[in-house]
Amino acid sequence: MSRDRHTIPTPTFRWITAAALCLAAILAGGCRTAESGHISRMESLVRTVGPAEEAFVLGAGIISRESWSWQAPIVERLTPMGTICRMTIHHTAGEMTPGEGVGEVKDRLRRIQSEHEERMNAGDIGYHFIIDGAGRVWEGRSLSWQGAHAGNGAANAGNIGIAVMGDFDIEDVPPAQAAALRELVERASAAYGIGAAEIYTHREMKAMYSLEETTCPGARLQRIMDEMRRELAAKEKRPAR
Repeated sequence: MSRDRHTIPTPTFRWITAAALCLAAILAGGCRTAESGHISRMESLVRTVGPAEEAFVLGAGIISRESWSWQAPIVERLTPMGTICRMTIHHTAGEMTPGEGVGEVKDRLRRIQSEHEERMNAGDIGYHFIIDGAGRVWEGRSLSWQGAHAGNGAANAGNIGIAVMGDFDIEDVPPAQAAALRELVERASAAYGIGAAEIYTHREMKAMYSLEETTCPGARLQRIMDEMRRELAAKEKRPAR
């Protein structure tokens, strides 16, 4: 593996690329500007992980990417994240045993990472966070980089990808996993000013961009997300989607 394979783009390049992506997302109905209710975070376009993001990623027991990944991201396949303004919830669609140990979960994460890189030509695991059956939250792709989870580049722009391990068309979401998801969603919402109306499930995101239909995140997790968004919207005193 050559050193050039993982060279970080220059700040000027990253600024131009990320700014263009954010503009494209706005035009496509994605990230909104400060005038429409979101706080502008343009400074994040020219850095990796700044103080606020670092505290969010590494705080409150989130397990770092370095603890499970054996390889660096393939930087030339990655796109700077730009302004974070929404999130999408997924399931991994593989049955998950709540009692699986840390070592087994690490193996699962490496398999997902390899699948994403090989099948989708992605530069890393597609999700930014993954929650295992015991409710442990794992850091995936850095928030410095746009994910590969929502369906296409426009759908991924400014979009935090959260995957919950399991197949929730056929199994229930364990209480510890649901609680961890709720906490992570609330923390991300507070950190980036994401309202209940900007929290999507994968099936909703695909429908919004007229992409191939999916049942993700599974009917049982979908119900949990519907209830969670209603509760969050009530706190905001505005209607959820």
